[in-house]
Amino acid sequence: MISKSIFNYKSNPAHRQKDNILLVLEEAHRYISTTSTDQINNYYIDKLAREGRKFGVNLMVSTQRPSEVSNTVISQCNSLIVHKITNSRDLEFIRNTIEYDDKSQIDLLTSLKQQQALVLGEAFAFSSLIKIADANPLPHSETPKIFTLDK
Repeated sequence: MISKSIFNYKSNPAHRQKDNILLVLEEAHRYISTTSTDQINNYYIDKLAREGRKFGVNLMVSTQRPSEVSNTVISQCNSLIVHKITNSRDLEFIRNTIEYDDKSQIDLLTSLKQQQALVLGEAFAFSSLIKIADANPLPHSETPKIFTLDK
């Protein structure tokens, strides 16, 4: 219900001039999905996506399954940082959702390497393929190896 609290707080004229809020929705497909039964949460997240900017509330939506996220939320995203996507449904969703002239770059998404992303939208002067810098300090993790071949 944090979405409801944030909306109610920032839509109050007494709080509009206070600091802006960036609400990060990590793994968004898990709780603002097209199949979610939490109607109150969906209502307020959709409302923040549509109207939040005028109250000083911005959303950052992170998901591995964009086709499963609320259409209202995705349609309000004016900039995208897209990492490798191989699911045909998600690729088609991105192709049909973005307002972008050169959709041919979407085909690159299936072949991106780790730390590569396609950036596009209003926040960027032009679309571009970028490499994300290493974290500092590096996490103690690695991509799991499914199997190894002995020679």
